[in-house]
Amino acid sequence: MTILYLSEKQQSKEDIAKIFLEDYIESPEDIWPFFDIDSLTIFLRGTVIVKQKHLDFIVAEIETDRFYSRFLDLAGWIRQTEATYSSNNFRLNAIPIFVIKKDELGKDQLIERLLTDETQRRIDEEKIYRLENLLEGRIIKPADGGRLGVRFGVLPSNLDTWLDRLQSDLDTVEIDPISGRFGDNLSMILRQSHRLKILSEKFVQNVRKMDYIWIGNKGNIIESVGDEFTALLKKSENNPTLRNEKALHDFLRKNEHLLKSEKFVGSIYEHHFYHQNSRRYEEVDLINVTQTYTLGNIELFEVKLPNQRFFYKRNRNPLKVAKKYFQQIGLQYHSYFSDPKNFQEIQRGFRKHGYSIENQDFDFTLLMGRDYDKPEFQELMEYFYPNLATQVRLITYDSLIRKHEFLFNRIRRFGIN
Repeated sequence: MTILYLSEKQQSKEDIAKIFLEDYIESPEDIWPFFDIDSLTIFLRGTVIVKQKHLDFIVAEIETDRFYSRFLDLAGWIRQTEATYSSNNFRLNAIPIFVIKKDELGKDQLIERLLTDETQRRIDEEKIYRLENLLEGRIIKPADGGRLGVRFGVLPSNLDTWLDRLQSDLDTVEIDPISGRFGDNLSMILRQSHRLKILSEKFVQNVRKMDYIWIGNKGNIIESVGDEFTALLKKSENNPTLRNEKALHDFLRKNEHLLKSEKFVGSIYEHHFYHQNSRRYEEVDLINVTQTYTLGNIELFEVKLPNQRFFYKRNRNPLKVAKKYFQQIGLQYHSYFSDPKNFQEIQRGFRKHGYSIENQDFDFTLLMGRDYDKPEFQELMEYFYPNLATQVRLITYDSLIRKHEFLFNRIRRFGIN
């Protein structure tokens, strides 16, 4: 999921993510934080609407009445706009919007406290109107700082409502969400498009496959992978000298969701990107290509072994081979793929696999090892190579297990078939 999070106080993605992790988002990177109304407004207009990017819902954490009033003005604009988002598939005015406000009363309490004073009555009635018509409701942060969960509360119930309305829209226009095929009477279906609550009329006019991981019969595919993946890791754990990198490549290509999650449309495997006037080339293990509606970059993904050690046993210094892998993707690949003189060759390589790219915005990821060594290795890389460490995202095979579990639970909880 992608959450736009507005807050009056400065917070890190990690702190914001705590209440949503595992249930709604895979990692803190799925949080897009904003700390003033204007920056969120600009993002909605310039990125979500103009570039047609995807988001799942908006949350505003409110401290003062003035900020709350300005946010309600923004929510009012959202509810009135005719704009679409996410490849013109959805109506922006139907996006779920929530508020976190410690001292805000709910609708029932507001009604109970309506005063006889006419001015105060109008103020309270305006609050009730806005609460009912602009926002889905108020999220209560867990007192222990834990997760919100998906069983009870304003957030899960309203997301369920959004999905029910989407399913109703698909039924109304008789569209198969997997194939994108209409029912028999196309002219009648087009006349029904004014009844849509979630889908946009542009989607109906230009109907296409809805390529979202939570739409379609993907649950069975993902469910069948867990045991096989666990067995593969166990084999590496029991045999520290095993060097089965090719088998891992084959497994990850066969089960693309482990790397792609819901952000990527497909992968390019071991393509040769040549240097200018040379037979020398760069060969990245996997390049994950983003969906057009995704907020995020194409990912260059280098795959190493789960039993690859990070440290010398005797002194806990980074192993030369581990540093080599880190430098390979953070220096060698970063240098090549960020150099404008290589852009035409990069574009040519992507076109060969059916993809087009417009910029050189890439993320660089190294998959290697297990969780128990990651924090110390990351710390040492930040110490020895501070610039390099910011350019490479290090993930472990335990991270892939968690991603698999997250995607399976997400589809099972929020999926539409």
